[in-house]
Amino acid sequence: MSSLRQRATALAAMALAVVIAAIGAFQWSAAIAESEKRPSTPLSAADVIAVVEAARSCPTVSAARLAAQLQANTAHSAPDRDGVGLTTAVWQRWMPWRDAGRDDRRAAITALAHHMCDLVGQVRVAGIPGDRWTAALAAYRAGLTAVKAVNGVPAQVREYVDLVNQYAAWYAKQPTLDGGGAAPNAGTTLNLAKPAVTSAAPKPTQPTAPSPARPAPSASRTTAAPPPAAPAPKAATPMARALLPTGVKRLLRAGNFPDRYLRFHDDEMMWLDTMTSGSTAVERADATFTVVPGFSDSACYSFAGPDNRYLRHWAYRVYMSPLENLEVFHGDITFCARPGAVEGSLMFESYNKPGHYLRHRNSEVWIDPYEDSDQFRTDSSFFVVSSLS
Repeated sequence: MSSLRQRATALAAMALAVVIAAIGAFQWSAAIAESEKRPSTPLSAADVIAVVEAARSCPTVSAARLAAQLQANTAHSAPDRDGVGLTTAVWQRWMPWRDAGRDDRRAAITALAHHMCDLVGQVRVAGIPGDRWTAALAAYRAGLTAVKAVNGVPAQVREYVDLVNQYAAWYAKQPTLDGGGAAPNAGTTLNLAKPAVTSAAPKPTQPTAPSPARPAPSASRTTAAPPPAAPAPKAATPMARALLPTGVKRLLRAGNFPDRYLRFHDDEMMWLDTMTSGSTAVERADATFTVVPGFSDSACYSFAGPDNRYLRHWAYRVYMSPLENLEVFHGDITFCARPGAVEGSLMFESYNKPGHYLRHRNSEVWIDPYEDSDQFRTDSSFFVVSSLS
């Protein structure tokens, strides 16, 4: 009898423990719910693919963050913005390829990603403290001037910023895709992993137009809008390839600014920075590349930075990006050397965008279509040097 009582007591204790654990789990789930919010209607499968592709624009814009922003833009629609959340001015600036329509979700999502990358860069340059993505979201909604005024997130957009970050926490935990956009059942998740791509996809075509006249150089960076649509520029005259030693570390110095070098920052965008022999070791490392044979053409070149990252063009802006074993990526990081406009300098033509050359403008670094002008030729000429001047 005592044995039965002991067994019953043990079972009761176990049951009580289960109840306590369930209550604790409920309270824990409630606490998590305060920091992450489950979207009522998650993104469609097509949007997820577009988000994953567009999120490669820069490291700060992850697929989860971009998906969350799209979700929040649906909940916080504005009369001056389209379904993705772009104003007409932003769309015209970041339209990723010629003749893209506002109703093309893939193009619009790509434009949004590029706009957010740019805002992250502007937040960094402005010196806004705290998380740059959060500040960029605030600038997206309220404008950079409003963010600068309070040195953070203005009160009128706090609800929007918090909602995006809550959605992002939810999306960041979704490893698999199930169902094309219907509200998921418990346990249903979305695949935000990069899709497998083994061959080059058709690349968008940039609006062809001459670049505006370059303003006088300034120590502070300004963000230049891509040039407006115009007749196609004069085609580049084919130029002989130039030779570079490989397996060596080099810096790229502007042909028309002897104290300015290509350098990437923590947003991984390339900039033209003033550097001297007194620059820090970190600054020097960020401006130093190992020259290697081109991934898509061994007669051309690729430029390797630290942590297996490479100089790459994406949507015509130039970044440092982690190496990917994709044909399209290999084309993006391959540049063919040509004789430059300044004696001893070189121009670098994009392998998979023939006629487009590495070029600095307003301290930003792009690949731009060739122009038959002295301004273009000097802006796209670089000295490949072994040390700072």
